[in-house]
Amino acid sequence: MPHSPAMRSVLPPLPNLVKEGPQVRRAALLARVRARSSALAGLDDLDRKKREVALAAVTANGIALQWAPDRFKNDKEVVLAAVASAGQALKYVGKALQADRDVVSAAVQQNGLALHFASPRLRRDKELVLEACQRDGAALLFADDQLRKDEDCKDIAMAAHSIQSASTSVRSSRSSRERSRFVASTRDGRWPSLLHWSYHPFLAASNARAVGDSEAARRRSMRAGQTFSGWQGLSRELTQ
Repeated sequence: MPHSPAMRSVLPPLPNLVKEGPQVRRAALLARVRARSSALAGLDDLDRKKREVALAAVTANGIALQWAPDRFKNDKEVVLAAVASAGQALKYVGKALQADRDVVSAAVQQNGLALHFASPRLRRDKELVLEACQRDGAALLFADDQLRKDEDCKDIAMAAHSIQSASTSVRSSRSSRERSRFVASTRDGRWPSLLHWSYHPFLAASNARAVGDSEAARRRSMRAGQTFSGWQGLSRELTQ
């Protein structure tokens, strides 16, 4: 597979096998896929078929398994490395390994929603379903119909969902408070409005009719002295 123009423009060319030698090229290949796992898609077929290259790529990001040759999607060691990095990589695993309990367990430990790609038999495995629901309550949606009605599974899923909701609420509340402090600092008379700040910083300082002579003079002096202590204080507050 040839390199796409976009990939060639970003990634440096690989060393020439004849001129630089196999060890130099091997090191360059491994470094490339570790730095950007999607580079696996841009390698030629000979390089993509190298097991150590595929293993390095999926270890960095399991989603790279989708670009690996089919034989690696059925290689348990490569697959385990992929799902340990990104549980949803179970989507690209061979059917036989989607029914392998070790592989599915590793996947749901990393991402509970990976249960969606497990074999029907393992979606009936209560222990695995509980493990997935502990990671993400929504994983219960992908369990077997009988286990969706199971009280233990429902309790674990609800508990996980409550924790996730509380965590999301805390982050949202913190973000809202930070935005409120920023907006208040621009509209309490000390600074121009957000509209003015976006296009013409301190525009009101040159318009005495808008803010009054004393305020206009104060803003002109602040602009002349470049005293941005108010903004610096706000930055410190937001980063705390």
